[in-house]
Amino acid sequence: MLTPLLSIGAVSKACDVPVETLRTWERRYGFPVATRTPGGQRIYQPATVELLLQAKRSIDSGLRPAQAFERIIAGREAAEPQEGIRPLPTVVCDAPPCTESDAETDALVSRWLRAATLFDSATLAHGFAAEWRKLGLFDFLERRIHPFIVAIGEAWMRDELSIPHEHFASDRIIDFLGTIWRPLSDASTGPVLVGATMPMEQHAVGLHMAAVTAAAAGCRIAYLGLDTPVVEIAKAARQAEASVFISVSVTTPRPLVLEQVRELRRHLTSRNQLAIGGGGARLDIEGVALPQSFRAFFLWCESQPLPRPVR
Repeated sequence: MLTPLLSIGAVSKACDVPVETLRTWERRYGFPVATRTPGGQRIYQPATVELLLQAKRSIDSGLRPAQAFERIIAGREAAEPQEGIRPLPTVVCDAPPCTESDAETDALVSRWLRAATLFDSATLAHGFAAEWRKLGLFDFLERRIHPFIVAIGEAWMRDELSIPHEHFASDRIIDFLGTIWRPLSDASTGPVLVGATMPMEQHAVGLHMAAVTAAAAGCRIAYLGLDTPVVEIAKAARQAEASVFISVSVTTPRPLVLEQVRELRRHLTSRNQLAIGGGGARLDIEGVALPQSFRAFFLWCESQPLPRPVR
C-alpha cells in the first residue's frame, strides 16, 4: 500500500503553523516543497512534517528562518537515498473501491462524450480532475478513462463523432494524464522503464495510462512515444539497463504484433524485462509479461530492480 500524502491543512495542524505561513515559507525559502494535484491543491510527503518541526525548533532557538531552511534544504540535498528503498510516489493508489452502478458510470461517460462533441475542454478537464481525486489511480483508469475510450470508438463507428472529435478527446486525456505521470517520473530515483508503441501503432492513450501506473509505482519513464522502430526501443532499453512496456491497440493486426514483439524480445538482454498491454495484446510469447489489469501492471513495475549505484 502506498503512503498517503498530506494536505496543507493536515501539515499545518501537525506542525502548529498557520497555512498562510507555510505558503510564505515556500515562496521565500523554497520549503516546504509541495506537489500539486491536477486541481492545484498542495500535497506533501509525510516526512515534511518532521523537517518543518526541526525548522521550527531552530527558529524558536533564535535562528533566522532563512538560515533554518538553508540547513534543512542542504541536509536533504546531501542525504544519500537508502539502498534498496524506492522513493515514495506522490499519488495515492489505495482509494476505496468504486461501488457505483454501471448506469451511473454510463451517465458520466455520456456527459464527457457530449463535451467532446462540443470541443468543451473545461468540462473534460474539471471532470477528469474531480474523478481522479475521488477514485484514485486504478478505478479512475478502469472505470472512467477506459469506458470513455470505448464510448468514443463506438460513437465514431456510429458516425456520431468525427475524426477531429476523436483526436480532441484523446488529446484531452493525454494532456491530463501527462500532468500526473511526468512530475512523478521526474522526481523519482527508481528504476527506468522505456515506454513506447511499435511501428504502425498510432494510439497513444493506452501508453499514457501505463505511464501513470508505472510512475505511481515509483519508476522513471523514458517515453519514446508512437510508431517507434523496434531496434530503437531495444537500443534505448539496453543503454539504460531498463525494462520496457509496450501498448498495443485492438486495431493492430495480431500477426504484426506477434512479429514485432518476437523481434523486440530478440534484441533485448536478459536484464531488459518486457511487458505488453492493451486491447491488441493477445499473444503468448516466452519471456513477455501480459498484465491483465492496471493493478497487475503496477505490481510488475514494483518488481523491477532498482538502478545500479553509480561508482
